[in-house]
Amino acid sequence: MTLWIAAALLTVGAVMLLLVPLVRRHGAGRDRADYDLRVYEDQLAEVGRDLSRGLIDQTQAGAARTEISRRILALSTPDGAPAPPHSGGRALALALAVLVPVAALAIYLPSGRPDLPGQPFAQRDSTDRADRQEMVAAAEALRRQIDAAPADPVAWVELAGRFQALGRAREAADAYARAVGLTGGDPLLTGLYAEALVEAGNGMVTEQARLAFDAVLAALPGDPRARYYLALGRAQAGDDLGALAQWQALAADSPADASWQPVVRQQIVRTAERLGLDPAAQLPEPRPARAASGADRAGLGAAAAMTDDEGAAMVRGMVDGLADRLEREPDDLEGWLRLADSYQVLDEPDRAADAMARAAALAPEDSGVLTAYSDALLQTTAGQTLSADFMAVMERLLELDGDNIKALWFLGVRALADSRPRDAEALWQRLLAQLEPGTPEYDAVRDRLDSLTPVEGG
Repeated sequence: MTLWIAAALLTVGAVMLLLVPLVRRHGAGRDRADYDLRVYEDQLAEVGRDLSRGLIDQTQAGAARTEISRRILALSTPDGAPAPPHSGGRALALALAVLVPVAALAIYLPSGRPDLPGQPFAQRDSTDRADRQEMVAAAEALRRQIDAAPADPVAWVELAGRFQALGRAREAADAYARAVGLTGGDPLLTGLYAEALVEAGNGMVTEQARLAFDAVLAALPGDPRARYYLALGRAQAGDDLGALAQWQALAADSPADASWQPVVRQQIVRTAERLGLDPAAQLPEPRPARAASGADRAGLGAAAAMTDDEGAAMVRGMVDGLADRLEREPDDLEGWLRLADSYQVLDEPDRAADAMARAAALAPEDSGVLTAYSDALLQTTAGQTLSADFMAVMERLLELDGDNIKALWFLGVRALADSRPRDAEALWQRLLAQLEPGTPEYDAVRDRLDSLTPVEGG
């Protein structure tokens, strides 16, 4: 009975959510205007931030502020009285109040299973939450490293990527902006910055994004990403004809197998339909596929296509630049740590371990650096025999901290492999004292100790 009472209450709540918009429609226009005003105020603040970073000059800032101010003034234009409620709204509301519960019951009764137990929410999403918390912790740790050495564009690019993966587009845009400033306005990074601004604006091409895309085109004429978003900005401003022409030009200039072709052609179709034109007649013939025409690809500008290979080449160039600088400035501890992290992102564990070795040599008393070095060395073994370098790091960690869990475990493993079970037992007993009884780690160590019991001597 309790289930059916709860179901009835939920049904009433759902119906009320449907009824309220039908019987009371006043104030929607004002709410939208208030939202738009807040967006434009944020854009004005963003102009100031970009000006202070040197991303735009005074002329561009003035133009942006003028355009945003024009849009703000447009919000104050009287729209007339609110539209009266639809004459059939109340009748529809009453019909829904009756039909929704009846329809729900008719669907549920033949196939519903009220006897099934519920699944705890924590079990459903605990893994997702743990993964996200790990991503957040990694991003914040990288941010703290950057605060200590903020002049490395590679680190800012990596941080921006991590923020984007977390859905924190505004912070990603800020990180890209720092990388742009440090590289003297690199056009590829400027494009990433502008795209992050669009994402932060919920798909709107803001004035700051438009200025950034203009800068990309000035350096890389034909850049498809900049051309696409500049056309999108025109469409959002109400200039469908201008947007259509720009998308048509982009589709015609691009190879047939370009990854952006489907999106561009879809925009052409939608825009043509809005203008009352025949979509098929508006679709231009693309250039031959890039596999058949390398010249066509070059015509879009160096690295402008931003394929996976080209994006990887951009990252590779920045990482190689950092490695070259560190060879000239080998005492930069944060630089070596960042280089190791970059190699890990590129899935090059051997190079990551080499960079961490340089960092560990600069910080032999830092257990955090040594632990990171040991992690990098572990990735190079792929489950094979632990290296002498790794075991040397374990010994050093145990010297710095006699209760280091990782060192106690692996030194015990080596002792057992060297036929020294009593030494292994002593190390693992010390390890067991650091663990909480009942945890999987505690039980695993306890099992290993129990397996040593029959062994005598050693």
